[in-house]
Amino acid sequence: MRVRLPALLTVLAGLMSPAISLAQVSPRPHASAVPQIVEASHVSGNYDYLLKVVVADLDEWARITERLTANGGGVDRITTLVLLHKPKIFVGYPVPQR
Repeated sequence: MRVRLPALLTVLAGLMSPAISLAQVSPRPHASAVPQIVEASHVSGNYDYLLKVVVADLDEWARITERLTANGGGVDRITTLVLLHKPKIFVGYPVPQR
């Protein structure tokens, strides 16, 4: 199966210290400094952040990953999920009729 590009990736990112936030990682490769990160959510569980990332190709994602995890980058683990198929598309929240 080929991945259509540009690709929307869902990424789980774990920080080196849970006491810091994605905005505090050094040398500042955080969400606002990486335009390819289009959404960031602080989550509970084994990872600290759920990111939505749009990249032109997987080489671009590899460069971003290296930047986030490089010496003192603040991120110590990343899991990347590539969307293969979307069996149900979000169309809005169900709102009860009055």
